Amino acid sequence: MALFRAPPDSSPCHELAKAAKLPIQQSKVVSLQLTTSVLFSEASLVAGSVTNMVEKKGTFVGAIMSLTGSALQCGSINSNMFICARVIAGLGIGFVNVLIPSWVSELSEAHDRGSTFSLVFVANFLGIFLANWINFGIRNSGIEFRWRFPLGFMCIPMLMVTLAIFFVPGK
Repeated sequence: MALFRAPPDSSPCHELAKAAKLPIQQSKVVSLQLTTSVLFSEASLVAGSVTNMVEKKGTFVGAIMSLTGSALQCGSINSNMFICARVIAGLGIGFVNVLIPSWVSELSEAHDRGSTFSLVFVANFLGIFLANWINFGIRNSGIEFRWRFPLGFMCIPMLMVTLAIFFVPGK
């Protein structure tokens, strides 16, 4: 398939890797960001039909997938394991990001729906804010800790989502 063909040696990804003196394998792992974005959109399409079948268990499935994927990314021992874990985490995040907003809007009262729904976006921006400060805070740490810790820290919010699902009413 042409979509997954390896880029030529003169691609911008390889030029960036050469400029940063990164090995080609590492540049391929970094370029998987686009692939995980595609998987995120695929998960969005699948998440709706899964939720119609199993209601709030669809969110639980997504949270468990994301929790598993982030733990596997943190503990990965080679690039193949990292890539597989990235796919699992991407599918899980896709499920959660598609299902939680509709769930919040269904559970909130009509006069509170707008303010309650905006809390979902506040939580997303708070996560981005926290991730940037974590990366800033560990910038002088060892190279292995700098990439493993943020991926492992992603388990904490997903664990909170997984546990909170049992206390939120169903549809």
